[in-house]
Order: sequence, then C-alpha cells, then structure tokens
Amino acid sequence: MIRKYALTMTADKTHILRINELKSILEEEKQDVNQVTFPIILNYWKPRRNDPFGESVPDKLDDKQIAKTILFNLNLIKAKKEAL
Repeated sequence: MIRKYALTMTADKTHILRINELKSILEEEKQDVNQVTFPIILNYWKPRRNDPFGESVPDKLDDKQIAKTILFNLNLIKAKKEAL
C-alpha cells in the first residue's frame, strides 16, 4: 500500500523536523490511495529570538492587509459623514 507524507526539513535538508501522513478524505481517495494529492507548502522564515519557528511571510502580509482594510473602512465612514 502506498502512503504519502508531508515533511518539514531543515534548510540544509539533513534533518527531518516533522512528518505527517496525508490521509484520504474523499470517497475516491479512500477507494484508490493514488488519488491523494500532495500539497505544495512553501514557508520562508525570518528567525526570531526565543522562537523556534520564527516569523513567516504570510504573518507579515496579514498585518498589512488588515491595516489597509481598516484605513479603507475609515475613508468610507469619512466620505459618508462629509456627504451628509
């Protein structure tokens, strides 16, 4: 039986940090294990002191997107008040 795994490795690819088996979810996948697809996961880390995982790029982008959304909503509120 074929089993598929998602691995987390060190940057030099000499040590495995984490290994997860990809399970069947859909009925087609349960009938035929070859239907299980491999996810593509790319993480780029910025090291942080006292944090083994560091900071990822999506974490940084999420903060900027939230800030842009808040500013956009504040501009809408300001425009509504000026129109009245």
